[in-house]
Amino acid sequence: MCQLDGYLARGQIEIVDFGDWYGERFDRDRALEKVAGKLVAALDRGFDGMRVTASTFSLARDDWADFVRYEAAIDRIVGSKRILALCTYSLEKRSMSEIFDVIATHDFALTKEGDGWKASKSFSRQRIEQGQRESEARLRATIGGVCDGIIATDASGNILSVNPAVTRMFGYASFDLIGENVGVLSPQQCRFVPLGDCPQDMGQGAGAVVHETQGRRKDGLVFPLECA
Repeated sequence: MCQLDGYLARGQIEIVDFGDWYGERFDRDRALEKVAGKLVAALDRGFDGMRVTASTFSLARDDWADFVRYEAAIDRIVGSKRILALCTYSLEKRSMSEIFDVIATHDFALTKEGDGWKASKSFSRQRIEQGQRESEARLRATIGGVCDGIIATDASGNILSVNPAVTRMFGYASFDLIGENVGVLSPQQCRFVPLGDCPQDMGQGAGAVVHETQGRRKDGLVFPLECA
């Protein structure tokens, strides 16, 4: 048995007819439901995610506008779920304007040029990413300039980031704290669990209650601390 036969037998690969997937006439909602259902099934079986590839060669020209809207919707799903997707389009059947329609909804496009391939980044996606980078830079500048210590943690209390005020307040370098549990900054050296019983639990969200507690510097000095 070849490797492909083994993958098919184990359900790790499925090959689906265009009509069975999209319907006799292209049905956007049907296709979106199928993608979502296949992802749920893959995750339930213990897979980390799903890879999808699809050909649009059999797509009728009258369905193209609806297909472009489908591509925009599926791109949002792919962007937020554990899915890698590769779509193929025939340059012989589609005009350049139609190709640009779908490139705008994808992260990037690969086009065959002679013996090689050329990658083209979506301009709209570039603008979105540039806006995100600028927004994150402004946020970092704002957090870095405040006098209050700001600590970001994951759900288990492990430190993801700290601002300069925290390093000055506790005497640690930022690289000393990243990945450590925030409980290392308390006199009891307890493990901070946001929804647990540790005395150093902090309120969450806007208007969170301010707690008077104590902090512990790297040199062991204990000092009064307010946290929220």
